[in-house]
Amino acid sequence: MSATGTGTGTLSDTRELEEEYDGPDGVDGLAGLVELVLRAVQNAFIYGYRVRFLHSVAYQLATAKPQKGLLELLGKVWKSVRLGVDHGKVLAIFAIVYRSMLLLAKRLRASSKQGHSQLSNHFVAGFVGGVLVYGGLLQRAVRRRRTKGDPPTLVGTLLAMNEGILSQITMYTMSRLIIAGGKDLARVVVDTKNRHSSNNGSRSRSRDKDIAAIASVSWVLTCGLVWGGIMVYYQRDRRLGRDSGPDPDKRLLYLPRALQVSLEFIYGGVRHAWREAFDYNSR
Repeated sequence: MSATGTGTGTLSDTRELEEEYDGPDGVDGLAGLVELVLRAVQNAFIYGYRVRFLHSVAYQLATAKPQKGLLELLGKVWKSVRLGVDHGKVLAIFAIVYRSMLLLAKRLRASSKQGHSQLSNHFVAGFVGGVLVYGGLLQRAVRRRRTKGDPPTLVGTLLAMNEGILSQITMYTMSRLIIAGGKDLARVVVDTKNRHSSNNGSRSRSRDKDIAAIASVSWVLTCGLVWGGIMVYYQRDRRLGRDSGPDPDKRLLYLPRALQVSLEFIYGGVRHAWREAFDYNSR
């Protein structure tokens, strides 16, 4: 990333990214397109399976009851395998949509006389993939066929995705997007301030320091806002639970169940025994 202090660091960074992403995705003909998509699918599936399987098998083995014997142990390992496949499939399907849309956008740009930003192509491709895959439109299409009583098809089976995994990946990437956007905003603020500075040498030296200072302060404030908000919605969910009875409609609750359980364990007013630190089967 350029830190020349010219006051146009963000724009120059954008141009560098556009040049960087112009070359690697250049493919010739249908064979090149298929090879590029298949490579992305393979990499996405391997990565997704590896990440989910390792986390899942560690948890499943930790929660296995020795008295249940080998059969339960094998069942838990098999569950981890299936979760790994589900995670890999989600990333692979997104890779298909993203790569295909990106190449389509580049083809349209090449045939058009008007210039388009390379980064805008990546945004559009990611947006379409996010809507179809993580937004659940493909899921709804599969579910609609099932409710009509149509027999399951191979395509429908391949497009059926684990909704819990879709939600987890989206929430994880959402937090990263917010942090990245905050850092980008810090750069814009610093570059705007430096445009009015007459000392180029001082402007160049202070740019990175100013960006780091803004990022540090904004992170502290973000942590306060996040946890203040979480505790407010935790209390609102508790009130909804009391008003709705023992089994409230999950769609009306603000926080995901896993987070509610964690907060209730800590702040629910029940004093737990020390042995529960090693009881992985408790919820």
